[in-house]
Amino acid sequence: MDATLADPLIGHLLDGRDEEGEEWFVVCIDVALALGASATVSVALAALALIAATRGEPDAQQEYARRSREMVDEAGLGEYGSSAFVYAVDGRAALDIGRRFRAESDMVRADAVVSKLTYALPWLAVPTRVELAHLHAAFGDPATAHELLEQIDDIIVRRPEIGIMREHVEQLRSDLRADRAGGESRTSALTPAELRLLPLLASYLPFREIAERLGISRNTVKTQAIAVYRKLGVSSRSEAVDRARQTGLLKDTTPT
Repeated sequence: MDATLADPLIGHLLDGRDEEGEEWFVVCIDVALALGASATVSVALAALALIAATRGEPDAQQEYARRSREMVDEAGLGEYGSSAFVYAVDGRAALDIGRRFRAESDMVRADAVVSKLTYALPWLAVPTRVELAHLHAAFGDPATAHELLEQIDDIIVRRPEIGIMREHVEQLRSDLRADRAGGESRTSALTPAELRLLPLLASYLPFREIAERLGISRNTVKTQAIAVYRKLGVSSRSEAVDRARQTGLLKDTTPT
């Protein structure tokens, strides 16, 4: 993995500066393509998929994830440690649109190479394991999800500067506890703000438009949406809407 990718990832992706990160990754892709650095391109595309997902832009998420996975396949990078990140991100994207077979295939591929991402690359090793743990939890394998969390904890002991990922790690820890306690505890834990957000999630408006309707920032919408997904024990917006309807939290109507 090209070491020049580390600083921007830490400065943008891990600190939550999505817009700056997006600009940098676009430039990174152009430069890396010119240099033939396929692994760097694949990671940058996967990072853009994550940024799109947190913004509530599913089409962009799917497109970036697809291109990232295709780069890995075409360049024969399947055994690279960095490809664990690509597979995990593509797997979450596939799960978001109900492509469970693809998601499970990605999960297995990521499992095969994730051990190559060590504390030497915390900016990649931690996000990869967070995404992968959520995949395992979604496929009913909490034991592996907990094992990945333990690996994350070991990495953080050695390399504690992981920026905003610390929040994601703690949320993962909370989610796994909630999974153990049962689905009803997750449902009842939704805050009034999160309950107010649910009908707008069902509208599939972009997070930016939801923020305008609610009079809050896009980042606040993003944070609340992620909390809803995790409390409902799901990994995507569509699954959250389905789960909310199943439990009676959301009627079969969407706001206009």
